[in-house]
Amino acid sequence: MKFIRRIIYYCLFISLACLFISLAQCVNITLCDDNGLISIAELNSNSIVPLLGNINDTLKIVGTGFYVSGNGHILTASHIAQIPELFASFYNKLYKCQVIIEQFTVNKDNPDISKRLNWDIGLLKIDAKDTKPVKLSGKKDFRVGEQIAMIGFFERGASKKVGTTTTIKDILTVGYISSVFPISLGDVYLGTRLVLDITAGPGSSGSPIFELENGEVIGVLNSGKVRKIKLINYSKIIKIPLGIADAEPVHMLREHIKNEISK
Repeated sequence: MKFIRRIIYYCLFISLACLFISLAQCVNITLCDDNGLISIAELNSNSIVPLLGNINDTLKIVGTGFYVSGNGHILTASHIAQIPELFASFYNKLYKCQVIIEQFTVNKDNPDISKRLNWDIGLLKIDAKDTKPVKLSGKKDFRVGEQIAMIGFFERGASKKVGTTTTIKDILTVGYISSVFPISLGDVYLGTRLVLDITAGPGSSGSPIFELENGEVIGVLNSGKVRKIKLINYSKIIKIPLGIADAEPVHMLREHIKNEISK
C-alpha cells in the first residue's frame, strides 16, 4: 500500500512540475513580446526608410536609413550617404536626399594629436515634414549575448520613374551582440565597434539596431557579411547573408547629431 501511495505522490509531483514548466514557458513568451519585438516593429514602422540609388538608369535599394527628427533628417551609414543622387522613399513617394554630414568625425580630447576617429555614420535630409523619429540611446556599456533587433531593407528592384515607387516593406530580424571591440589611441578611449549575430545583407547598411529592453536605437548597421556564389548558366552573382554583421554605436555621436539637427 505504501509503495502504491509513493507511486501516486511521485506521479502528482511530476504532473505539478510539468504544469509549472508550462506556465513558466507561457510567462516567458509573454515577457518576450512585452520586451519589445512587437512594439518595436509597430512603433517604428514609419521611421525606417529605404534609400535608393541610380544603378544603370534604374533606382534600386542601396541602403537603409531612419528618421532622427520630425523634419526629414535621416541617419544612415556613411558609405551609403556618399552615393550620388540618393533618394528616400516616404509614404511611397521619392524625395531626393540632401547630404548634411557625409561622415561624422569626432575629435579626441588631445588637440595635439592630428588623427581623428571617423565613424561610418552619415546624416541626410529630405524635404518632408512630420517624419517620425526614433529615439537614440545613450547606452555605452554593451554585453556579449545581449539580444538586439534590426529593421531594414534588402536589395531589390524599384521603380525607374523618379517621384514614385512601388510599395516596399521593411524586414525585422533578431540577433545577439557577439563581440564588443574597444577602440582607443594610447590612453584615449574612442568608443566601441559591435559585432552582431544577425541576418543582414546588401541594402540593409544603415539600418537601426534596437535594444529590446526599451526600444531605443543603440547602433547603426555598418555591414553584413555575405558569401558570393556564381551559378552555371546564370550571369548574376548571388549574395547569401552569413548572419554576421558590424554596427557603429551611437552614444558618442548623439550630441553631435542633435546639434546638426537643431541648426
